[in-house]
Amino acid sequence: MTTILKALVGSRAHGLHRDDSDWDWRGIYVQPTREILSMGHSARSIQWLEGKEDFTNYEIGHFLMLATKANPSVLELLRSPKTDLPEVYGRVWGKEIQDLLPYLYDPEQAFNAFNGYSLNQRKKLLDDKDGRKWKYALAYIRTLYCLIDLLISGEFSLEVTSEARRGVLSSIRDGKRSPGEILDLANDLTASAKQYLSTATNRQDLGRVNDFLLDVRRCFWDAA
Repeated sequence: MTTILKALVGSRAHGLHRDDSDWDWRGIYVQPTREILSMGHSARSIQWLEGKEDFTNYEIGHFLMLATKANPSVLELLRSPKTDLPEVYGRVWGKEIQDLLPYLYDPEQAFNAFNGYSLNQRKKLLDDKDGRKWKYALAYIRTLYCLIDLLISGEFSLEVTSEARRGVLSSIRDGKRSPGEILDLANDLTASAKQYLSTATNRQDLGRVNDFLLDVRRCFWDAA
């Protein structure tokens, strides 16, 4: 297997970490095409490495399938502030995947996927899962911010660069916002996202995404 993109995610990528925060990485790797087409092949789609620095690695075919469903946890790999993009066979494949973002998602699908993910974080917040409700509150609001940016401009940043947003998220992280305040803010952000969805113009291009994947499969026939 060959890793073609490795990206920092989590609080350190958002710029909202503390000194003791974990280092979380996600990546994209390519399994040799010869291996995929061989008899008795057992598909591997995700690899996990846990330790001081956690690393979740997606096989490119599985990654692109999830990305075309606008999976927020997958799309955020493409806009991390710290990304390793090695050159393989004379091409920087990870950068080419980053450039595919406009062709990967449909706005309505993105709204449903991001909103669904945020509601999952809301449930964990209200349940105070693992005694870390503020972690889930952060994810709840930050995901909605990213959705709004994506619907407005076709872009979003994993790093929180807006001072206003950073102030809001920092206050949530530090326990200075009540659950009620967080829910009210989330309702307002969701309503805004619905408005921006009505004017979003991005168009998914699955043909272009599939052509890229086929190009990868041809070039990585015997990848080590």
